[in-house]
Amino acid sequence: MCSRIKVLGVLVLFLSSTAWSFECVGPKTASNFAVYLHGMDTQKPSPQEQSNRKKLSEIANKLNLRIAIPRAADLCSNDKNLICWGWNFNDSKIIDATLYLSSKAEAECFPKKKANGLIGFSNGGFVVNQIVKDCKKTEFSWFVSIGAAGSWNDSSTEDLSQCGKISLLAGKQDKANYENIKNLAAWFHKNKAPAQLIMYEGGHEIPEKELEQELKGYLAK
Repeated sequence: MCSRIKVLGVLVLFLSSTAWSFECVGPKTASNFAVYLHGMDTQKPSPQEQSNRKKLSEIANKLNLRIAIPRAADLCSNDKNLICWGWNFNDSKIIDATLYLSSKAEAECFPKKKANGLIGFSNGGFVVNQIVKDCKKTEFSWFVSIGAAGSWNDSSTEDLSQCGKISLLAGKQDKANYENIKNLAAWFHKNKAPAQLIMYEGGHEIPEKELEQELKGYLAK
């Protein structure tokens, strides 16, 4: 079954798409707003994703933060049993489609407000990284990417100083991503992006303490 989403004048065709859904965490009376993009996941939130949402909810309640959590609407190209935001993040249509679903969740979770920040874990973190790498104009002024790197051209020289602040969180036991995240941070610094590399003891997971600290810093500004 196919579904179509029109994004910024581009018709994006999702093959074998799933029903879209969303969740909101944090107080309804919050004064700060953000969006969270999950990683590759089963069609119903997996135990890891449920743990991620519990951590996000606890942080949100502490920081007076309302977080919109859209669900990806597409099956992963490399595993049709999982959903994800995409795979080739150099394709701007994937980024546009993700931002569209993000805006739909925002409209449900805080209809009269706009999010300042975008948080991404794993596959969602690839989206976050790509937005900053492309210096794509969005409503977000800060970004947090957890357990994700992506691809980039080492020889490219760009000025990303005005493309949003980004924190890259890397688990020292996340063998598949740790070194790549460190290399991405170095590339961001070379290209003048205001990027921070935060390393934590742990694997491919959301580090609650470190994430709370980063968000606290962004929300205080």
